[in-house]
Formats: sequence, structure tokens, C-alpha cells
Amino acid sequence: MADRQIGDITFDVMRGSPDSPAIAVEARTRPGRDFARYRQVGQRAPSVEVRTVKYLADAAAATAAELTYKALVGTAVSITDALSRTFANCKILTVQTVTRPCLQGSANTRRLGATWLVMQNDPSG
Repeated sequence: MADRQIGDITFDVMRGSPDSPAIAVEARTRPGRDFARYRQVGQRAPSVEVRTVKYLADAAAATAAELTYKALVGTAVSITDALSRTFANCKILTVQTVTRPCLQGSANTRRLGATWLVMQNDPSG
């Protein structure tokens, strides 16, 4: 798998990566009491934002890529971050995209930025 990849899509820039599941602890307090109790509530992985940028040749390619991104919502994919760490079985919760013309290069070149909300499921399946 290449660096900076979500599923089969490779990106020019990627920031952020999913967190692995860990034991979650819940604090339980009562009004008027000077102590707190804690209990373990199982393994949880927080949902995190992953931001990506991809440069595309023209507006049509940007529109096609945007539709591909949105088709991944609700699916489980592998994510490889910029440090070449791979996170398997990550659920794509939402994706928001912004397309802008590039200031450099061809007049048709587009910059497709995306903010992905992802959460890593149990790695064992």
C-alpha cells in the first residue's frame, strides 16, 4: 500500500490518522461526595478527523473524485497515513469536500480538499 491512502485512493497531502481502540474508562461521581469511582466500559476508538488534499487535472476529474469519496461513507477501509502506518478496518463516518482552482499550474487544475471523520473498528474484524 502506498503512503497517504484511504481505501484505494492516494492523496498528495494527508494530516491525521485513526486511533487504535483502547480500554475506555468512565468516571462516576455523585453530588456532595468527595470521591469518584471509575469503571472500564470496554474497548473504544474515538472518531477522528483526517484531512486530505488531492490535485486533479480539471473540474470533471474533481467532480468524479468527490463522488468516489462520498461512496466510501459507511464502509470499512484500510488507511495508510503519511508515516506509512496502516490502520485496518476503519469505518468512514462522514466526508466533507471543498474544490478550488489552483493558483499555480494549469488554469484547469483543481485542488480537492476533504475532511474525513473516521473510527477504527475492532482490528480483528
